[in-house]
Amino acid sequence: MNMFTFLSFPVVFKWHLIITRNKVIKMTPLLFLLFAPFVFFAQEAKTDTAKASILIAKGRAFYKKKNYAQASYYYEQALILDERHKNYDRFFQVKNHITIIKRELREYDVATQLANEIIKESRALLGVNNKQEAVAYNTLAIIKSVKNEYDEAIRIHKKVLSIYQKNNEEQRLCATYNNLAIAYCLKNDFETGLRYFKQNEICITKFGKKGDFASLYNNSAALHWAIGNKEEALEYMLKAVAITAINNPDDWKETARQYTNCSVICQELQQPNRALDYLGKAERLLEDKEDKLRLAQTYNAKAMIYEKKGYVEIALLNYEKERKLREEEGTELLLLALCYVNLMGNYGKLNHKEKFEEYSAAAIEIYKQVEGDNKRGLARCYESMAIAYTTWDMVEERGVYFEKALTIYHNIYGGKHPDVARLYTTQGAFWVQKRAYEKAEMFLKKALAANLLNNQPDLKTLIDNKAYLDINELQRTLGTLQLLYNDWYRSTKTEAYLEQSYKYSLLAQQILFTQREALAQNEDKKTLLAKAHNIVANMILTAQEYYSLNSEQKYIETALQAAEKSKSIILLESLKGSAEEKFGGLPEHIQKEETNLKKEIAALEKQIIDAKEAQENTLQNELKNQLFDQKRALEKLYERIKSEFPKYVEMKQGGTNFDLEAFKQNVLDDETALLEYFISDSSCYLFVITKKESQFLKLPITSKKIGHKVAQFRTALSDYEYILKDKKRAYQQYTKTAHWFYKELFAAAIPYLKGIEHLILVPDGTLGHLPFDVFLVEKPSEKLAYSQLHYLLQDYSIRYSYSAALLLENKKGQAKRPLKKDLNLYAFAASYDALRDTNLYQRTLLQQEIRKQLSPLPAVVSELNQLEKLFKEGHYYYGAAATEHNFKAHAAEMDVLHLAMHGILNKNHPFASSLAFTENRDSLDDNFLYAYEISQLNLNASLVVLSACETGYGRFDQGEGVLSLARSFMYAGVPSLVVSLWQVNDASTALIMQGFYTYLKAGLPKDVALGKAKLDYLKGTIGIAAHPAYWAPFIQLGTAAPLQEKLKSRSWWWLGGLVLLAGISFFILKRRTV
Repeated sequence: MNMFTFLSFPVVFKWHLIITRNKVIKMTPLLFLLFAPFVFFAQEAKTDTAKASILIAKGRAFYKKKNYAQASYYYEQALILDERHKNYDRFFQVKNHITIIKRELREYDVATQLANEIIKESRALLGVNNKQEAVAYNTLAIIKSVKNEYDEAIRIHKKVLSIYQKNNEEQRLCATYNNLAIAYCLKNDFETGLRYFKQNEICITKFGKKGDFASLYNNSAALHWAIGNKEEALEYMLKAVAITAINNPDDWKETARQYTNCSVICQELQQPNRALDYLGKAERLLEDKEDKLRLAQTYNAKAMIYEKKGYVEIALLNYEKERKLREEEGTELLLLALCYVNLMGNYGKLNHKEKFEEYSAAAIEIYKQVEGDNKRGLARCYESMAIAYTTWDMVEERGVYFEKALTIYHNIYGGKHPDVARLYTTQGAFWVQKRAYEKAEMFLKKALAANLLNNQPDLKTLIDNKAYLDINELQRTLGTLQLLYNDWYRSTKTEAYLEQSYKYSLLAQQILFTQREALAQNEDKKTLLAKAHNIVANMILTAQEYYSLNSEQKYIETALQAAEKSKSIILLESLKGSAEEKFGGLPEHIQKEETNLKKEIAALEKQIIDAKEAQENTLQNELKNQLFDQKRALEKLYERIKSEFPKYVEMKQGGTNFDLEAFKQNVLDDETALLEYFISDSSCYLFVITKKESQFLKLPITSKKIGHKVAQFRTALSDYEYILKDKKRAYQQYTKTAHWFYKELFAAAIPYLKGIEHLILVPDGTLGHLPFDVFLVEKPSEKLAYSQLHYLLQDYSIRYSYSAALLLENKKGQAKRPLKKDLNLYAFAASYDALRDTNLYQRTLLQQEIRKQLSPLPAVVSELNQLEKLFKEGHYYYGAAATEHNFKAHAAEMDVLHLAMHGILNKNHPFASSLAFTENRDSLDDNFLYAYEISQLNLNASLVVLSACETGYGRFDQGEGVLSLARSFMYAGVPSLVVSLWQVNDASTALIMQGFYTYLKAGLPKDVALGKAKLDYLKGTIGIAAHPAYWAPFIQLGTAAPLQEKLKSRSWWWLGGLVLLAGISFFILKRRTV
């Protein structure tokens, strides 16, 4: 059961302190003559007035620094001078200053006495309803609010409002609307509070100062946060940031606070990466500044992000840092209490009961002291305690604190609020675990009622119309309902419960993709999809249960749609966006602006990595600030596109739905089948789709088991040293594991593959790190040579795709590229001999270090020589000519691109993986073509062959897939690639590439051409050279359509060369990787 972090984006409003300024009246020479006897006295008065002004200025300066003792001293000295000369207007103004200081020092009785004195005396000396009287009333109202006497506070604020209306004090009217709004919010009358904030906005627009808007937007954000409108809260906070940047650009304190609050809101909106951006900006503003309380806020925000990611120990470390600073600096008690609540919750997760009890007692004490027994903070404390007691299975205690929290929430909000919904959902989840299904159902239905704006029975319509209070809580409730009914069905086999489970899983999935479409940053989309993997898994589980009952095709389609929505959706959206720009009416200049911003962002991210490697901290911060600004600019551009070009957005996002029938008609033929995998924690699901039928299989293999086997298999496939040194053990490990994968992950599909010769594989998870053609159909009963084993390669041609929907999209693009008799082929064979030992001062230290490790690749020259014989009209760049500049100069002209060079895999930062061209000291291009650069290119090539190492391998990200160099080329618009999954052998690669291009020139589909090249290699090879390590790393990704018309005669001259491999002592050559 999850512990919910209680955020320290507090509902802390900024009171407007209404203080009038004294007007200085100059005496004319005429008056001086008329009152000559009083010249000396007047001169003294004038001198004292000047002195008082200086004293007041000093007092204000100390007040701004929060040095209240010094401020009070100077105010009291000025008070004496103004009273002596009966300067009553300023006298009461200064006395109001002193009153406000007493209030801020929490000396409420003293402040109340002073305010009442001002009201009484000023009415006598300045008249009824004077401005200083209003200021004193304002102080009294604020004190009443602090003491929870909200009705009295509202009555006094309305008195202040009346005085300013009579005096036509428009600007001070605005401040009073603000203070009335705050009082109503503190009373939990949010509707009236919102109305007064709107009135304040109207007033400021007419009469206020520009600076007033920042405070207005800050308070509006706090209000919307309090009532659960997180999107609106972020919108207002961003407005506050923008206004502050214009009017007070040097106010780093306020800006840091605003950025921290933006971070907290983004975290709640399932945008953790955006949250980290804002938090990083706040931290950089606070560097070298002695502002511990604002630093405490950043610790809090950082702790929340780590807690959401499941890093409880790191979260606790930051919460403890926050606590220490708040206790040392004497922070607002409510913020300290909130820190205690977060500490107790996380200590509860770690079963540290002593710390839990310590912080829970401290939090309760503060809440009761400051807020009383009926406030939100205390309710959250009780809720946190209930969750901890649930974890410890202390059922009675859990129930007590649950009821306490629920009572307070109901008293504050009534029955409808996200906090109420959250509490009911937590209760429902508890009773699902206890298998008390009826009780769980009751609480979960209450959770729905607390979140939905009306009681309409059609939940889908309510969700479509956004008739809910909080989308995150609604999704959590629906997901828990799905689990409830699925468990209930398994216990009773009552089909009605399965139907309910299916309904709620569909709704939870609908919300998931609604959330995803609202996100601007791709990283946040991936994070959301990774977190929501269980929602998709539950959807597929329920659909499979239904399918096993009645074999209805609609359940296959629903499950496959869910699986597709969890794979490579960002890449698909990118390709859809490129296709829909014209039809969606997106102007060319906006397209260009978006492209330029993306390029700048990608380049800055790479520069930050380089600066980090070089330990250049100052440069890192400068680059991070630039990156922050560029990301905000891109966000604003997306907001504009969403507002001004809704047709484009609809076509781009709506087009990501997978159309199974269109896939069958456009991609499959009678000899081709799709096999798509989806891996959940407990099972693996396999979709077998042919032109005529579809099957939905459940394979009883856990994600953990598959991950372990994949790691084991990759060692058997790609560890050359192991393969050569311990041949017997390596053989046994390979054959055993290869047959296990065939038997457990493929054999179940065999009955549905009659007449099938070609397979399209869409793997999931770490399965994307394996070539399926090395699976062994039969486990050898005796030791056969590697060339004699029965590989899946011999039964089918195989190609791969990140998703079926992506393949369909690529197929559409391929249709626009007709077959050609002559291909415009560009091939690059890089060299690494020159400049290796020289000082490349133009490059970063990391680039210099990588360049030194790049060993020569002698076979790439012969590889291109053979290509020249096949494609005489091609363009070939050897050695010194194989530069990044030459590649980019001709990128748009290429039909086929062949890159024979080293590949550099960056596992931690996939976008910084690269291809290493020949170094020539170019000052503009560094001769490392990075993944982020590739993705921003506009390529027209129908095929890219990456004859380098691990170009198809990379980190797997849930929701996006394997992050590799190959994916970057697909972002650039390439529909088909040949890539490698591990370090390739230089000599075997050259031979397989010769065969591949020969078959390709003969007009064969790409997957067939690569498969035949591998088979021919096996036939002409003996001994260890036939191990799959040498021939299997290359796979064909994307569309497989032929590049050329079939030729009448085929050229097989090259096959004879393979026979020479009988003596393979030369064979273990260089591998193309770093």
